[in-house]
Amino acid sequence: MGVNRSELLTVRRQLEYYRRSYEVVKRIRDALLSEIMTSIRELEEKRSIIEHELRDLYRLYLLARGESSPGEVVGAPLGSSFIVLTEHIRYGVPRYKGEGVCRVSDVPSYSLTATWPVLDDVVERLCRLHNALAELASLEQTLFRDIELLAFYQRILNILEHIHIPRMMQRVKYLEEMLDDYERYEVTIKLVLKNMLRAQGNERA
Repeated sequence: MGVNRSELLTVRRQLEYYRRSYEVVKRIRDALLSEIMTSIRELEEKRSIIEHELRDLYRLYLLARGESSPGEVVGAPLGSSFIVLTEHIRYGVPRYKGEGVCRVSDVPSYSLTATWPVLDDVVERLCRLHNALAELASLEQTLFRDIELLAFYQRILNILEHIHIPRMMQRVKYLEEMLDDYERYEVTIKLVLKNMLRAQGNERA
């Protein structure tokens, strides 16, 4: 198979193209990775806020149903009918035994015809929280797409780094060695011919 300088230059250009492509894709990969890490931190913060809000809403919901209280039992043994309800003060619920103390029996039950204001507050805050949940879901979907894109760029980098670039480097090395051998062969042939011609000239003389 014939080997020439033109083929060597073509392979070198291909090798340079693969190396430049590797650097470009690597910069894109690094920028995307940085963006993903920022999105992950943002998602963690939003998720923490939403979870805290949901816990608070669930506590208020239990309060509205009369099943739980954010306060403490006041001056009575376990099972006392008096509990501290700071939210009751805010919503104007009757108080007993001092500031913010209410009878459990006075906590209204949920019904379709009459709801306690705390439950209305819970429903209103849940409606506002719905938008935050939708935004969180949208950010998560965007993050998943970015992760898939990151995996795609990483596969391209692996192919360039472990397949194309080493193959082109081996090809360049092979062509350089072959051309060096041809040049040495041509120089040797020229020296031999020169010596033969000189010997013939001496014989004729």
